[in-house]
Amino acid sequence: MRAFLASLFLATVLQAAPVPKPTDRDKVEAKFGKIVDPRGDADFKMDGDTLVVTLPGDVRLGVSSRPKDSESADYVFTRTSPAIKLKDIKGYFEIEFVITAPLSPKAGALPENDAEIHIGAGIQYDCKPGETFCIGYLNSCEMKAGSESKLWIPVLSSSRRFGFQGGGWNGCGQPEKPDRWKIRQRFDEKGIHLSCDTGDGKERKIFSSGLSFGREEVVKPSLYFYHSSDTKHEVRIDDFKITPIENK
Repeated sequence: MRAFLASLFLATVLQAAPVPKPTDRDKVEAKFGKIVDPRGDADFKMDGDTLVVTLPGDVRLGVSSRPKDSESADYVFTRTSPAIKLKDIKGYFEIEFVITAPLSPKAGALPENDAEIHIGAGIQYDCKPGETFCIGYLNSCEMKAGSESKLWIPVLSSSRRFGFQGGGWNGCGQPEKPDRWKIRQRFDEKGIHLSCDTGDGKERKIFSSGLSFGREEVVKPSLYFYHSSDTKHEVRIDDFKITPIENK
């Protein structure tokens, strides 16, 4: 009888044990994927359905590339920014999201960044070993009189197949809502296509190229974050979705 009562008491205590509340990062990882934060000083949280990432000041975060060697046309990437590893993708697909990245009026440029500040996010795609393709969206401005913020789209690649080592386009203009852009990336048999909708209902093509992945390749995407200024900034991601493109 005593043994029975003891077991009943233990079961009651175990049932009453508090369940740990999920942390902000737990909520982000449940919705998007594994957080990778090399410096450990970025803040990830969910505000309802919105991903909010706060990046520290006095640091430049992003992606850099360098040649493998003096004779090579292949480049090696180093990503210093925090990121979220998304689910692997196979086949052709579209990625859509809305990025809101306001620049603080108090922000100043870092000395090594040529009087420019920026904040934003992008997608890095890893496919075959040694092949990486990065597309970023930055709300960027030069700290000069009369300058305006702009959407700048850098594209980087680490392989001969993709053929890019850098680039930038300012194709979206000023958004209807301040510092907020709707982005679409399409990867199909014809190549890579980037477009944006700034709120007027019209889709504006930013960039299109014949560079592409094969349908059978497994692509490992990451959502990563840019920053360069002396002031911390916040990036908000809404309506993020990856949609497979069905076989024709």
